[in-house]
Amino acid sequence: MPKAAKDRPKHTASLASQLQNDKDPSGSESKRAQRKRRAAEEQEAEDDERQQVVGGKLGRQILTMAREQQEEDEEEDELSEGEDEEGEEMKWRVKE
Repeated sequence: MPKAAKDRPKHTASLASQLQNDKDPSGSESKRAQRKRRAAEEQEAEDDERQQVVGGKLGRQILTMAREQQEEDEEEDELSEGEDEEGEEMKWRVKE
């Protein structure tokens, strides 16, 4: 008596397409894996944007502007400290 042929489940993709997509991770990935991969790629893109290298000429301009701004801040601090000291002297004179 011959055995009855079993119904084998059919694959959604043929073996040839599975082999071709084997190198392509998006071919047979689950949706969760795709979301994780996309999130990782976006994170890499953001990191790359933050770590851009500035050219020499532009870098010198940025440093020059930063130094000027720092000097202006220091001058403002010195002026405000000088005003505080004068105000204290005035207070001492008033109290005497």
